Amino acid sequence: MMKKYIVSVLLVFMIFTQVSGQNSRTKDDKIQIALLLDVSGSMDGLIRQAKGQIWGMVNQLMKSKKNDQQPTIEIALGSFGNAESEANGYFKLYTPLTSDIDLLSDHLCHLKTEGSHEFCGYAIQYALDSLNWSTNKEDLKIIFIAGNEIFNQGPIPYQTACKNAAKRNIIINTIYCGSSDEGKTMFWENASSSGKGRYMAIDQDSSFKYGETYWDKIIEIRNADLNTTYMPYGPAGVAKLKRLEKLDSNAQSLGSTYFRERVVFKISESNSYAGWDLVDAYAADTSILRQLLPEDLPNMLSETSFDQQRKILIRKISERALIKESIINYIQRAEEALDASAVYYSTPASLDQTMIGIIKEQAARKGFTFQ
Repeated sequence: MMKKYIVSVLLVFMIFTQVSGQNSRTKDDKIQIALLLDVSGSMDGLIRQAKGQIWGMVNQLMKSKKNDQQPTIEIALGSFGNAESEANGYFKLYTPLTSDIDLLSDHLCHLKTEGSHEFCGYAIQYALDSLNWSTNKEDLKIIFIAGNEIFNQGPIPYQTACKNAAKRNIIINTIYCGSSDEGKTMFWENASSSGKGRYMAIDQDSSFKYGETYWDKIIEIRNADLNTTYMPYGPAGVAKLKRLEKLDSNAQSLGSTYFRERVVFKISESNSYAGWDLVDAYAADTSILRQLLPEDLPNMLSETSFDQQRKILIRKISERALIKESIINYIQRAEEALDASAVYYSTPASLDQTMIGIIKEQAARKGFTFQ
């Protein structure tokens, strides 16, 4: 059965509900994932998959629930076999555990394959020691480590690092890029057993062979329209908007499949750019207008009255809601067109398919469900 680009997308909130200034949702439960990728010279395929598939993976994670609410999703990114980080065991941590998926994707897009010395045990221990892991035993805490070299390299035995993780209720899942039998001989399966996790093997050079559809160009146009509704505020606002536009471009360059997933992420009601976009910020809390200094306001609001500012923001919220609804419609049509076509071919398990399958299995043990 064909993999869905969009399994479900929740419709946009009613406008007056959005501007009520109330946000009743609390996110006490967490899903925390550290993604540790081998960036030695032979891992181009793995990095290419990670760059394109991050959006589909996050879209699946945002369908999770526990105690009738969506948990906080936090992901960290690190690399090992990194020639630039010899002094740190050839390991580099790019992000903390963060809900800023644009930040994560930006770093993914800058990953380059080079070097060697894949110290898996060191990478795991560094992630354990450096990231702000939840202390709640009921939260889901996972490290995924993916690569293709022998697992027992480096100054820290992988058995020690994996057992340290298990003591903190952090699961170690290993993904070998190659044949399953070969990965077993290189201790990848043994490492997952030590870390109370799962071992899987993938073809790092596999790719989804979805065809383009008539609707893709329209989705691209409507996404550009969506970008005109963002109103950056504060000292970092403009830079964050430029980053968003660059990530759109990066996803487009990887193909229609990944761009659609990127757009789905942007329009999801679970996603918010309230930290730099005044439209999202005002929808979440109308008092934001009274809190901002004049120099932090978007240019189009800086010389207007408070009442005019409020009207402009309400208009932008309404405009964005209509654009989102149209994008939902076009993406659904693209999905239907692909379902009706013969352009899909089955492929070996990919990085995101493997990770999501493992996450859902392990999340169920902690009481999480997926729509």
